[in-house]
Amino acid sequence: MECNSGTIDRIIRFILGATFIWVGYEYSAWWYLLATLLILTSFAGFCPLYKLIGVNTCRSKLNKENNKETTEVTGKSKNIDNNSSQEKSVLDSDDGPSIESWKGPQQ
Repeated sequence: MECNSGTIDRIIRFILGATFIWVGYEYSAWWYLLATLLILTSFAGFCPLYKLIGVNTCRSKLNKENNKETTEVTGKSKNIDNNSSQEKSVLDSDDGPSIESWKGPQQ
């Protein structure tokens, strides 16, 4: 099964499932069915209802799809390295005089 539930979605499902177990104990047993469904989908990371309506909150799946679209459009893949020397840092910008060129107050 593919992941279509994100981390926050899974946490919320688990909390709601645990809450519905308590509600089922206090009021009516049919709440147990809903609680079981929510807890199972929270552990599995897959929601059949999301599949039917086309919703995907799984972050890793979204990132893979975005990279695939980039590859299809440009014809080449983008490898992004956060420590890459190709990225320009704030200190390297040409937005004004650098600290090295400042000579201090003139006397």
